[in-house]
Amino acid sequence: ITRFPGGSLNRMVPNDVMSKIIARLKKEGFVYQDWNCDSTDALQNGRPVPLIIENATTKCPYSHVEILMHDSALKVTTVEALQQIINLLQIKRIFI
Repeated sequence: ITRFPGGSLNRMVPNDVMSKIIARLKKEGFVYQDWNCDSTDALQNGRPVPLIIENATTKCPYSHVEILMHDSALKVTTVEALQQIINLLQIKRIFI
């Protein structure tokens, strides 16, 4: 499984080049993973928990969400927000 830095649609790689990369990955049997919802936790360390929760639960108009969140020792508030995000999304039945 592959995740592109910046996602499969980003400003770093032209769309035609990314299409070729994705086609090659698929040909080689790889799967790429994207997100459709940004928790915005990368904007700052110590990002306020309510902002992370709001972005992860109300700013994404999809019936199935894949949330971009970051795992590092500095992302303490991301960890604090995670269970609340899971609970809210389970209530909305967006994922199990």
